Amino acid sequence: MIKKYFLFSLICLTVSLNVFAQSYQLNAFNNVVFYDGYAATKTTATPAGIIRLDNSRYARKITATEIASFNNTLSLEVKINALCDNYDRQGGVFFAFVPTGENITSTNKKTIEIGRYITPFMNMNVAPNEVTYQYDLNHLIGIFKDATFLQNNDIWVEFFLFGVPYAAQTQIAGCSGREDVFQGTVNFTSTVNATVAQDYLPKPLWSRKRINKTTDSDFPGTAARMVSFSTDQDLVDAHIHLITSAHGAGSGGEEYVRRQHLVYFDDVEVLKYTPGGLSCEPFRKYNTQPNGIYGNSPQSTAWWANWNNWCPGDKIPNRLIQLGNVATGNHAFKISIPTGKFPNSNDEIILSAFIYSKDNALLDNKKVEIIDYVVYPNPTTDQITINATVDVKKTTLIDLNGKVLLNGSGKRLNIQNLPASTYILNIEFANGVKTTEKIVKN
Repeated sequence: MIKKYFLFSLICLTVSLNVFAQSYQLNAFNNVVFYDGYAATKTTATPAGIIRLDNSRYARKITATEIASFNNTLSLEVKINALCDNYDRQGGVFFAFVPTGENITSTNKKTIEIGRYITPFMNMNVAPNEVTYQYDLNHLIGIFKDATFLQNNDIWVEFFLFGVPYAAQTQIAGCSGREDVFQGTVNFTSTVNATVAQDYLPKPLWSRKRINKTTDSDFPGTAARMVSFSTDQDLVDAHIHLITSAHGAGSGGEEYVRRQHLVYFDDVEVLKYTPGGLSCEPFRKYNTQPNGIYGNSPQSTAWWANWNNWCPGDKIPNRLIQLGNVATGNHAFKISIPTGKFPNSNDEIILSAFIYSKDNALLDNKKVEIIDYVVYPNPTTDQITINATVDVKKTTLIDLNGKVLLNGSGKRLNIQNLPASTYILNIEFANGVKTTEKIVKN
């Protein structure tokens, strides 16, 4: 019996050691310090291999030896420590694909955001003064395994966190005159798992693009951002990785209003969601600085769900959308916020998205076009206006049975004489990109 127990223990130990040996962790950034995002970029030295792009962003290239150490799973851990910023701020981690041998500032760089987070209201003198964010990135392990991709690209990691110290300089003991706002660490972990696919490769669409007042109006309507692209080969088992978050803390700002988001691929709805809706109570312990979001006592889930888009101290979701196979040719990806208003100058919804699929098709930057537009007012009683970043070539209004009712050649269409109903507006832009919007006539 003792022999059997010893043998069993030895087997367990051997298995444990093998699993441990097959686990790899890359410490991409270790306690790097972020500074006032509005100030001139610091010129102080950075750790070896790390470049300070500005006070809010660092970059470092993943070496060939590190790339060879990755297995076939991938996860990301971000740790943020409080310094002299006691407000909730947004940050993110990115992969940047730079043509081999070129610099991180190359105009040929393609960037994808792989994890976004919101810091809590932290007082550096009160524990806990550190918060951790975790992300599953198994769908991105292919970039470390594809020989052709690695031959043509250097892989960089960028670490972003925008902060300002002005409030903390007067509210937090020890912060007077200081410009350091946060300290951060980024770790990647890769293990062996035979069931995880290795052959997805990302195709960047947009990284931290904004929907805001520059393309919206003061009228209710449809605010949208669309990216069109072409591919010269089929995309196999394609998915979209999407990140969105609303910001703008002024009265009635987008940060405090939960709005439905509609996501389309080639004018077919592929996702409908309203951000937030969860309780922020699990993150209360990290919010050690008095603030206007967390009161003195816990609130119900219903109370939080009534207004919050995200929680200070939580990550923003990576939304993964399955598309299936995508044929060679022209395509368009669009996100629409039908009730978006953006009443204040700092109101915005920040978007990142990329396609990943099981093939070697890489999208050419020159074939990716971004269009912002708003259709307003919607609902309407007489006229529809389209404000867009490119000219509107043609508009066609049809009823729900497909009958053409009106044609136009500019950004305005008069529907005053039509009966109250729901219509479909087809829009063709000057660059040939087409889209549709649902219009309600009262």
